[in-house]
Parts: sequence; C-alpha cells; structure tokens
Amino acid sequence: MKFKLLIIILLLSGSLSAQYLKKAVGLRGGLSSGITFQYYFHEDRDLKGLMSFRNQGLQITGLIEQYVPLELHFGDHFYAYYGFGAHVGYVHVPSDQWLGYNQYPYDYHNYGGRFVIGGDGIVGAEYRVFVVPLTFGIDYKPFFELFGYDIFRLAMGDFALTIKYNF
Repeated sequence: MKFKLLIIILLLSGSLSAQYLKKAVGLRGGLSSGITFQYYFHEDRDLKGLMSFRNQGLQITGLIEQYVPLELHFGDHFYAYYGFGAHVGYVHVPSDQWLGYNQYPYDYHNYGGRFVIGGDGIVGAEYRVFVVPLTFGIDYKPFFELFGYDIFRLAMGDFALTIKYNF
C-alpha cells in the first residue's frame, strides 16, 4: 500500500511540474516583514503585494517580478527573480525626532505618525516544492523612501526569508 501511494505521489509531482503557478500567499521575515500575495499573470512574471509592518507602522508595497529558472544539476525547481515597485504607508516616529529637536532625549513615549512613499527593488532565489505546494526563498529588497524619519531614507539592508503557499 505504501509503495502504491509513493508511485501516485511521484506521478502527481511529475504532472504538477508542467503547470505554472496561478496565485501564492506567504510570509516574509526581514526588515520589511509581513504578508505577501502574488498573482502570476504569465508563466514567468507576477504581481506581488506586500503588507509589511516596519518601524511600528504599516506599508503596502506593489512589485512586478520576472522569474528565471536556474539550471542546476541537482534540481529543476530553483528559480531566480528580480523586479521593482513602490510602497506607501506610515511609520511612527518618536516625538523628539518628529519635532526636529532634542527637547526630551529620554521620553520616547509620545509617538507621531508620518506618511512615507518610496521605491523598491527586489532580487531573490526560491525553491518550489510541487508535491506539497510550498515555496521557500531568500530575497534582498533595497528601498528608498521620502518623508518618514527624514526627508530621504535609503535602506540597503532588507534581506528576508520567505515561505509561500501556491494555489
């Protein structure tokens, strides 16, 4: 019985690898950690929405991504991707920094919200498991934003681990 089940799973996994993905929902852990939703409008392109919680605020990011299969001798489920997009949201800023002077350097209990808008880039790699519709990945998403803590902020250290459920 176990042998028959193994054969069925192997046959299904071979048939699933010929299909391309339609949608995915997942988690991203990093500087911009949050919840992702992807819609694959082509076999190798998608639109990704990311709702992230950075600096005690909320940001909504939209990205367009291009996928390239990696030709590795030990597996054909590895993909690299790259893309770009933009984000909008708000962050909480301590009142002394928000007001622009250091009147109360140790009183960080009074927070003010600041609007942010910016641009994002992304590059990453992922491994797709077709038997169980999961994808594991790592990515790098540098971004810049206007307003927020400063008039201009450039963040180059946004690395993340991701896990997605494909459906």
